[in-house]
Amino acid sequence: SNKELDGLLSDESLANVPFLILGNKIDVAYAVSEEELRYHLGLMGITTGKGKVNLAESNVRPIEVFMCSIVRKMAMEMASSGFLTTSTRVF
Repeated sequence: SNKELDGLLSDESLANVPFLILGNKIDVAYAVSEEELRYHLGLMGITTGKGKVNLAESNVRPIEVFMCSIVRKMAMEMASSGFLTTSTRVF
């Protein structure tokens, strides 16, 4: 996953594309935390703060992680609103 994401993030043709990463299976006891997922994907310190960063005034590509459970529909509303927020900055 890390190599694939690195490849996508370094692809010049995707330089202006926002990224939303969904961490699924949070309903499972052994699921990784959001912090662990960020760490293992190499995203520590480079995500855009779930709406806390004013993207209109910056030149930063939106990258965000949301944890969810598709099966139990846990946090899906937050993740989908994150997708809408993240995807509104299209060049």
